[in-house]
Amino acid sequence: MRIAIAAALGVLAQMDPAQDDAAKRGERLERAFLWLENDDPEVREMGRKDIVAIGKDAVPAIEKRLQDKGVWDLVGILRRIDQAFMEPWVAEQDLQELKTDEKDPARYIHVKYGEALAHARRKNYQRGFDMANAILILEPKCADADAVKRLRRHCQTMITQTTLIEAKLFQPKIWYASDEPVELSARMKNIYKNAFTLSFDKGHGGLLLLEIEGKILEMGGASVSEMGHQEVRFEEEIPIAPGGQWEKKFTVDFPDAIKDQEQIRVLTVNGWTHPLKIDTDGINVTRRIQFEPAIVRIIPKKYANFLENPLEWLGKSMDTGTAHEVFLCSQILEGEQKAQGGEMLVRWMAKAERPEGRVAAAQILTAMTGQQLGTNPKRWLDWLETRGKK
Repeated sequence: MRIAIAAALGVLAQMDPAQDDAAKRGERLERAFLWLENDDPEVREMGRKDIVAIGKDAVPAIEKRLQDKGVWDLVGILRRIDQAFMEPWVAEQDLQELKTDEKDPARYIHVKYGEALAHARRKNYQRGFDMANAILILEPKCADADAVKRLRRHCQTMITQTTLIEAKLFQPKIWYASDEPVELSARMKNIYKNAFTLSFDKGHGGLLLLEIEGKILEMGGASVSEMGHQEVRFEEEIPIAPGGQWEKKFTVDFPDAIKDQEQIRVLTVNGWTHPLKIDTDGINVTRRIQFEPAIVRIIPKKYANFLENPLEWLGKSMDTGTAHEVFLCSQILEGEQKAQGGEMLVRWMAKAERPEGRVAAAQILTAMTGQQLGTNPKRWLDWLETRGKK
């Protein structure tokens, strides 16, 4: 008997401490699961608290029990619903400045928000996130809560993008002709120091959820838009080495309302996915991954040649084309060409012999600049000169 006891003690002494901890954690979880089935609500609450205290190490055991009970598919549906209602990407230029003064009752919030915003713009995203989060904890119903939430979401996304996974919807080009399929790629690049593996639902694989906003801009500045959704499936596990990347190509489905073949269409494609876990350095973390969006433009096939030299085609359309063709050319202009195009449109307005010609020029200028200055060429020239001096 003494020999048997001594042998058992020897085995225990040689046991890996990590294995010992895992065994104890397993026993603790089994006990907590039993408490959850107890009729006494206080005992059930003890079980819940114990599982929460164990934290992420309890997730595999919870998932196994859900599978055993045949409700794993329902959990997957809940995750997909949760993902589908995620807020879109927030770029730095979307962050709002909050003005304040000494008499403003919300001055303290505005000052702290300004400090958090400054941290974000200096790319100190963790500090910006912590400060924005603190504001929302202290004053969750403050008048500027939406602006603070946007800042927090921007920082949270950029923490992942700059420390772990650089996720982007890649577009090989900006412009597509209307008869071309819009093909994009979802890319995830490992910018962490070590390799990691992203794990998704077994039997179903990973799911990339796309939110597609299609917009058509009309003369005069009005627009028609519609939201669409799309799902892209991929493998169950994605291992990525340091500096390596994963890529999945897909073709975008257009929302029905923007299939007009005579107008320029703009698609903003947002995407996100949520792995069950990211395994790196022997630690499992869970993190929702949001992709930097892609913005693509689609031009009617018969006007695709406008892309070769939009400024030249703008002049030709003014001389011999239609107002619609002039409008399309104005939407293609970028950078310095846009300023030159604005001056050409003002001269076109001044030379118009009929009132409807001036109205068309004013509508095109409004769509291009966002300004509503009517049909007086001088007002437009004054505005263009003022903008050029800034």
